[in-house]
Formats: sequence, C-alpha cells, structure tokens
Amino acid sequence: MKNIWKKLEAFFFSPISASGFGLMRITWALTGLISVFLRWPDFVWLYTDKGVLPRSLIGESFGTLENWSVLLWVDNPTHLYALGWILVVALIATALGWKPRWAVLVSLILLTSFHNRNVYALNGGDRVIRIIGFFLLIAPELRAFSVERLRTQWKSWEEKRALLAPLKMSIWPYRLLLWQLILTYVTTGISKYQSGVWAGGQAVAIALHHTHFARFSRGAMDVFSLSSPVMSVFTLLFDASWGLLLFPKKLVTRFAPTLASMSLKRTLIVFGTLFFHGGIFVLMDVGTFSIIMLVAYCGLLIDDDFRAIRAWFNRRWKSKPIALLYDGHCILCRRSVFTLLLLDHLKRIRPVDFRDSALHKKEAPDIPFAQLDRAMHIRFSGGRTEKGFDAFRALCWHLPVLIPLAPFLYIPGVPPIGRRVYERIAANRDRCADGVCRHIPKR
Repeated sequence: MKNIWKKLEAFFFSPISASGFGLMRITWALTGLISVFLRWPDFVWLYTDKGVLPRSLIGESFGTLENWSVLLWVDNPTHLYALGWILVVALIATALGWKPRWAVLVSLILLTSFHNRNVYALNGGDRVIRIIGFFLLIAPELRAFSVERLRTQWKSWEEKRALLAPLKMSIWPYRLLLWQLILTYVTTGISKYQSGVWAGGQAVAIALHHTHFARFSRGAMDVFSLSSPVMSVFTLLFDASWGLLLFPKKLVTRFAPTLASMSLKRTLIVFGTLFFHGGIFVLMDVGTFSIIMLVAYCGLLIDDDFRAIRAWFNRRWKSKPIALLYDGHCILCRRSVFTLLLLDHLKRIRPVDFRDSALHKKEAPDIPFAQLDRAMHIRFSGGRTEKGFDAFRALCWHLPVLIPLAPFLYIPGVPPIGRRVYERIAANRDRCADGVCRHIPKR
C-alpha cells in the first residue's frame, strides 16, 4: 500500500520545469490580445443592445453557468470599452508576469464575459482559450519568464554572478493539459472517421473550398486540393496517434519499434506545428484556433523536452560555449550580460569577469587588459575573437530571440553606426556605477 501511495504521489506531484507553463502564459495572453483587437472595432455591434444580439433575446438564459457574463449588466458603450481596456491591461500583465495569478483571473473572467455575451461571434479557438486560461489559473507556478522572477534573478546575478535554477512545479497540471489534448484529438478523430468523407479522402478538399474559411482563390484551392486524399488520411492518423500517449512507452515501442528512438509527444508536436495546425493557419481563416492550439503545445514542454530542443539546435550548429569577457565593476556591463544570459536559452554563453586576474589569465591571456576595458569581447572555442558591436552582432546568431535582428546588423551603413554608438556608450560607462558617480581605477 505504501508503494502504491508513493507511485501515485510521484505520478501527480513529481517536480517538472515550470518553463512550459510560463511560455504558455505568455503566448496565451498574446493570443487573447489578438482576439480582443480583432473584435475591437465591432464592440458596440457585437456586445450591446444596439447590435445584433440585444440582451432581451438571451434573457431566458440569464444566470445560467454557460451564459454567465459581466456584460449582461453592461450596455453603455463607454462602460463596455472600459471593460475592454481592463481586459487589455490584464492580458498585458499576464504576458509580462506581473501579479500573474490575479492577471490570469481577471483576464479569464472578462474573456468569458465577452464570449458568453455573444456566442455567435466566437470561432473555434475561443473555447480553447478559456480552457487553457483555466489550466493556467489552477497551475501551482506561473512566475517563469515573469517580471516578478526577473527581480530575484537580478539579485542572484549581483550576489553570486549566476542565474537561479529554472522554476519547478508539480506535474499534475501538465498531465491535465495532456489528457485534455488527447481527449480533444481522439474524439475529433472518431467523429471525422464516422463522417465517411475523411476516410474517403474528400474532407480536406471540401474544407479548402468552403467560401467562409478559404484564404485563397478557388483556383489556388483546386491546386492544394490535389493532396486531399493523402492529407485527409494523415489527419485521421494524426488525431488517433495522440491516443497512444495514454499507453506506457515500452508497450507502444513494442508494437511500433520505430518510435523507440524518438519521443512520440515531441513528434506529434512538431507535425502538429508544421503541418496540421500550420497548414490550417496558412490555408484557412479559422480565427485564433490554430494559434491557440500551438499555445497549448507550449504547456506540454517539460525538462526532457527543453534539453532535447537545446541539444538538437546545438548539434546542428555544432556550437560550443562562447566565453563572454565583461567588466564586473561596471553596472551597465553587468546588466547587459545579465540580459544576454536571460536570452541564452541554448546555454551557449559563459560569462567571464576579466577583472578577475585568474580568469583573465585563463580565458584571454593574449588580450591586454586595456583592450578588454574598452569593449566587451567574446571568444569562440576555435579561438576567433570579436569585440564591441561586432561581438554583439555575432552573439545575435546564438540567441534565438535575437536571430531575426542579426541580418539587419549587416546592412551597409549599420555596422559603422553601431560601432560608433557602442564606442560612445563604452567610453562613458564608468561615469556612474551602482548609483554612485565615480571613476573606476584602471590597472
């Protein structure tokens, strides 16, 4: 009995990374903002008695759980837009991670209120938005990638020159989310199969030619529809494959040996992102449905997934740690390195305070102290060294969030300006350190 209890405890309360739910919190809030702003110009038409659905027509459902809404008491356009702005602020706070529990609660209440005020304005993603919001609300840890976490991270960096370990949470919210997705895909797959048109191969062609959802012209959709037999069957297999996640991995790999060398969950996430929901997003206008399903995928990422993603990218780029030599006596330098470390999701940067004589001698004995004091330097494992603006530009290729910025830093005219700006900032960085204006002695 004791062993059974331990297994149950481990099944529901084993610690996992909270980063997945942190990513889901951010992307959920951003998706909510997109949904709100898409409907913002039509607020009066959608949610007041002057619009398409006066409250008198939904009076019989007043007070019931499925139609509960704050907007049943609000009809004045000014008050309506005030609630809209409160929702926007709450969603922004959720994305930033400022008071995340309260921010998610307010966001969820108001999103539900707008959705229930006029169900005819909803799309396939709105119900999923509310479900994910509920999972976020009950999750034990929401501070990953938050401004609240940022303060404690900065304190750790200033005191120990190291970031805190990733936040952990109990695994049960992850399991609830996974079961919800399994239930969604499997039941949807069963319904599709029973309709006959999916197994027959016509379903994708029918969907692509729906005049309300099609993004492109009929001619373009005729071309895309040539793949309908393959894509229809693929969709059924994709939906059914989620059911395999309910079975132990050993049992699944026994009947499907090819799955032994890969993660079924990660494979489904990749296929779902690139082909299934990615294809729906590109070819069909179904509101936020595709986006919010990808948001749910973020919550499925746990420790093993983050390690696998990091290892995959580092193998492809054959990247080894990059030594970043910075001035530990300079508050601006410390803040800059701290920011870069927060963006270093692939763990490629190794910070080195060159004012530590031992570290300087070990990492860059060939670079004079005076040169290090004039600009940040980075050194790759092969010995290549960059400094200043060029060092930052090189680092951009190794920080996923900054990769989109990197190509623009090579545009003719940008490098000279970037070097000039960097030199100006570096020349004046010693004027004020740690809030007390002073000059740091040079060696």
